Amino acid sequence: MAVDRTILRLTPKILFLTVCLSVGSAQVIYHKPPDGGKVGENLELSLMLFTDIPVTNATVYFRETGGLSFSEITMWRSAPNWIAVLPGTRLTEKGLEYCIVVNLEDGSSHASPRQSPFDIPHKILIKAGEDKFKNFNTSAQAAAALLATPDVLILSPEPSELVRPENVVIAVSMFSAPQVDSASIRIELDGVDQTASSIIESGIISLTPGLLTDGLHTVDLYMGTSYGMEMEPLSWAFTVTSGMESILEEFSYGGKMGSRMSHESLSGVNYDVTELTGEGFVSLPFAEFKGSFRQTSRESNYQQPQNRMSGTFKMSEYVDIKFGDFNPRLSPFLIDGRRVRGTGVFLDIPWFRFQYVKGQLNRAVQNQDGVDKTYQFLTNDLTTDSTGKTTYTLDRVGYTFQRKMTAIKLSVGPKYGLHAGVHMLQARDDIESVRQVFGNQSFTVDSSATGLDAGTYSYSGFLSTVDAAGNVVDFKEDHWGGNSPQDNVVFGFDVGSSFDDRKLTLDFSWNVSLFNRDIWDGVMTRTEMDTALDDSLDGLIGVQYDENGNATAGSVAIDTNEVFDPIPWKAIFIMNANMTPLVPFDVTTIESSPISTIINMPSSAFSIKAKGHYAKNNFIAEYRQVGPEYVSLGNPYLTSNVREFILSNRLALLDYKMFLTGTYKYRDNEILKATLDPLNTTTLGMNMSLNPGSNSPSYVVNFQSVGKYNEKTEMDTVAGELVDLREDSRAVNTLASVNIPLTILDISHFVVVNYNTIKNTDNLGSKRAGNYLFPKTDTETLSLNLSSKYTIPLRTNLSFSNTELFLPFTSTDGRVEKVRYTWTTAGLAGQYKLMNDKLRVSGGISYLSSKGLSESTIVSVKGAADMDVIEGMSAILSGVLQLTKTGDETEINTTGIILKLRYNF
Repeated sequence: MAVDRTILRLTPKILFLTVCLSVGSAQVIYHKPPDGGKVGENLELSLMLFTDIPVTNATVYFRETGGLSFSEITMWRSAPNWIAVLPGTRLTEKGLEYCIVVNLEDGSSHASPRQSPFDIPHKILIKAGEDKFKNFNTSAQAAAALLATPDVLILSPEPSELVRPENVVIAVSMFSAPQVDSASIRIELDGVDQTASSIIESGIISLTPGLLTDGLHTVDLYMGTSYGMEMEPLSWAFTVTSGMESILEEFSYGGKMGSRMSHESLSGVNYDVTELTGEGFVSLPFAEFKGSFRQTSRESNYQQPQNRMSGTFKMSEYVDIKFGDFNPRLSPFLIDGRRVRGTGVFLDIPWFRFQYVKGQLNRAVQNQDGVDKTYQFLTNDLTTDSTGKTTYTLDRVGYTFQRKMTAIKLSVGPKYGLHAGVHMLQARDDIESVRQVFGNQSFTVDSSATGLDAGTYSYSGFLSTVDAAGNVVDFKEDHWGGNSPQDNVVFGFDVGSSFDDRKLTLDFSWNVSLFNRDIWDGVMTRTEMDTALDDSLDGLIGVQYDENGNATAGSVAIDTNEVFDPIPWKAIFIMNANMTPLVPFDVTTIESSPISTIINMPSSAFSIKAKGHYAKNNFIAEYRQVGPEYVSLGNPYLTSNVREFILSNRLALLDYKMFLTGTYKYRDNEILKATLDPLNTTTLGMNMSLNPGSNSPSYVVNFQSVGKYNEKTEMDTVAGELVDLREDSRAVNTLASVNIPLTILDISHFVVVNYNTIKNTDNLGSKRAGNYLFPKTDTETLSLNLSSKYTIPLRTNLSFSNTELFLPFTSTDGRVEKVRYTWTTAGLAGQYKLMNDKLRVSGGISYLSSKGLSESTIVSVKGAADMDVIEGMSAILSGVLQLTKTGDETEINTTGIILKLRYNF
């Protein structure tokens, strides 16, 4: 099977995953994408596995539609499925793209979507949250959402500031907003118009009210432009206090605690999980503290931490300090939502913004559980000297180095005016964090090891056996068999501004990285440079000598004393022969095309983006490029070796009830002129959404066409055989969704109907050999969902879905065929409230049928009871039973019981 050439544009980790997933043949994952999501609401993703092989890990990689990089979130087992919940705060109206990768203990990987999951991920439509829908109830309110924000500066009182009654003076500077018409300014204090009592002159608005009562007070400032256009209102609040008693009156706190205990059996394997979670806050008028934690029995020394502990301290809107586990977002080119365990400081004051993050990206993992997961016997490295003494070599495996990271971003200038900034990230693996000898773990020795009996040895037992025979053990002190320690530095700058009353913004960001894939040998000295290109330690680099000791013709001597010395910089970055790039730019083109050469440095990444809104249009034009050698360990899922141009526009019609969105994207990997057979991808997209009102049907139609072409005209010869790696294909993805609210016999219903197809076309089909396998999967899905709310305290949900996949494969006789897999699901669930809503009983039954090369049927039954025990405290007991039928055999595949306790205070 030919491997999809799109993988050549991905980072090494994604490259490995994509190769494994593209060549897999077994269909062991069933995942139905959700019908959609809402901004601010958590989105649950689930999948079902059809394999008895234990799962190593299951991960969701997600990003905003059209985003540059993926974030990741780990799935957890909740029988009979694997579950992940995407935070609603990470969802935007641009949409969601995601894929799921499952790694099994046999080393295999499986994904959804099946082919090129990182290149053609699942796409989900995300609607505005409830608050945003309120802004579109009338055309006037909708237009207000698109108003420009004036660049004004609050002088006093600052937002959330504590002020004594006799010191209250409200003042706002308009110096940076010359477009504001002073005659249009209206200022309100606690909803009362105070414009007549205000002084508006020389670019300053001031108001001195009488003595205010203790408590919270709100200021609202309304204004417009000199040519009659309304601007976005400015609102803020402050607190008047006469003493400590008033501060205590404004003190508030709250939180919730929860526990979860589960016993689940999956394919005969028992899983017991206990979990304790909690979050809380303490709030004062001038400051707020929030904290949360999760302690779970899934925590293991063999993997990255599953426990979470985090806290946030905020003072007004200017200071935000985070500690513990958090997900900083400085830049998609540095770190963009990856979990860090450490400390973060964020300052946001007028004309100055500062972000600082320091912590761990990975904690140290000493070993894995099992034989040959800590030490490894190297059969091919044993030697015997002239005396007959044998030296056996041991290697170290199964570890992960602690990876420390520091990131800084500094910006100056007004947010909505001309602003500029610099940023830097430094990440390095700590070699000392992993011990060479760790416990008395076991490893195997095969029969080819001279002088040793084949079998399993403990570490101490092996040393004793070898020593008793008069032999020697050579335990490698470095350059172990696992991952090599790495080092990385990224630095760059950004500049941006807004124009035309903030209706148009322009931003530019440029970055360059240095990456060292192996720092075992440390920094390279000048002496090591001397002998790197020749064998003579003569203080000169690159000089070759003949047998008489004379420099050969053509040798160019470089004095080592004149060469840059890497040693003083080793605290920032370790430079040696393993660093990328060794040469930062293409030396063959620097003289002829210096500007192009600098821009296209293989280790650079940059973007230029224009964004604007005019006459109900919101458009984006962006060009971005990530070099093939650009690496940020803070964002390992950033796609490298890619340049792309994006143009999109969103048009509002029918009083903001209809939106039309068009997108054009061109992408290729031809950054370096030496690139052979570059892959070009052109994407065209159209989306129409119509939402006439809360009680009317809404409609969504989405169309996307993805064309790929790699400019290859001839077949390749690999191992003496012709291999067809030509690419000229098109994938058409069509989605139609209808949401219908109904009321029949006083019963409220909400119907959702979705239809989705993905069709792939090989434009070279007529030119290929008859046994060529076109590795693309066509799909067709129809789903229906009916949610009902009755006059009695009953809610029900009825669902149906049918998915057909047409998977290509090569039969035993060499013929290329397509196998149709059909997944049919149906489910009925409901909830009923009793005892004045203090007891909530729910249950459901689901059916899944899979037909393809084999057939299977799964029936799941779930039930739960949720009861308010005391005020603020509830208990939830739930259970699941799953039956699986394969052929004529029926068995209980999954059982589970879960107890949850929650307390709000």
